Amino acid sequence: MITSGIKVGPRPRLDNSPGQLYTFDFQNPTASAKPVPCDNLPGYGTKDREFQGFDIYQVKSGVVYIFAVSPGKNSSTVEKFKYDLETNKMEHRKTYKDDKFRMLNDVVAVGADSFYVTNTAHYKDAFFIEAFVAGVQWGSVVKYDKGKSK
Repeated sequence: MITSGIKVGPRPRLDNSPGQLYTFDFQNPTASAKPVPCDNLPGYGTKDREFQGFDIYQVKSGVVYIFAVSPGKNSSTVEKFKYDLETNKMEHRKTYKDDKFRMLNDVVAVGADSFYVTNTAHYKDAFFIEAFVAGVQWGSVVKYDKGKSK
């Protein structure tokens, strides 16, 4: 599985693709990536939604969940999907938001409702450059477990 990536700065995405997840057969690198449909997440498959880091978590019953970072204009979220390998489709299950999610980069799932995320920076606005120049901490790791962040 791969993501469409994110737009950085004022430049458009090079391939102008919609924001979504794809499956890709690395054993057959000349084949095209296949979009993974998801009908119940607003903006999925459009240029208004982007995905960056993601992780896949399988519970003992065999159910597969995908946790994907969705960086937004005002805040980043983690989106949880239930993935069906046979149909190559996803169903959106939950949006995780938290005050500690500032500028998310990646996610590592450690349970069906728990994960770690990395913040690329502490500040998302104009203070980002000033904080970088001043040497202020600009990254962090956040644990999210059962509705609480640490």
